[in-house]
Formats: sequence, C-alpha cells, structure tokens
Amino acid sequence: MGFAMTRNMARAGLNVRAWNRTRKKAAPLAADGVHVASTPAEAAQGAGIVLTMLADASAVISAFEDALPGIDPTADPHAI
Repeated sequence: MGFAMTRNMARAGLNVRAWNRTRKKAAPLAADGVHVASTPAEAAQGAGIVLTMLADASAVISAFEDALPGIDPTADPHAI
C-alpha cells in the first residue's frame, strides 16, 4: 500500500522522499521522481510532513528512532 501511495503523491506533483528497509523495493519509485533515501534520517531531512506506512508499532518506533537525526527540532509537532 505504501508504494502505491508514494507513487501517486509523486505523480500528483508533490516532492516525495521514500525509504524502505529493503531499498530494492523502493528503487522503482525513482522513475516517478521520488528521491529514494538510504536511511530514515535522509528521508526525513527537511520534510514538513513525515508519513509512515509500516507493518506494526515496533517498526514505526524503529524507523522514527533512525529518522530523528533528520527531523528539524523546530518543526511543527503536529506534522510528524
């Protein structure tokens, strides 16, 4: 579901960055203009909004812990 949502956002003209635990799965998104990030922090860097589409709470916690270095501490907390 995350792949299709990401592709559709990019095709709608949004600036989208994506990270997947298995980079190979996200790589085809580059054809639609998505920046495929190597790390969660790279994907989150400079983002105004961070969305996740992960399997469970444990995966969300892990991804956000890894993304924290890329998140602007002055960002609106409601956007994350």
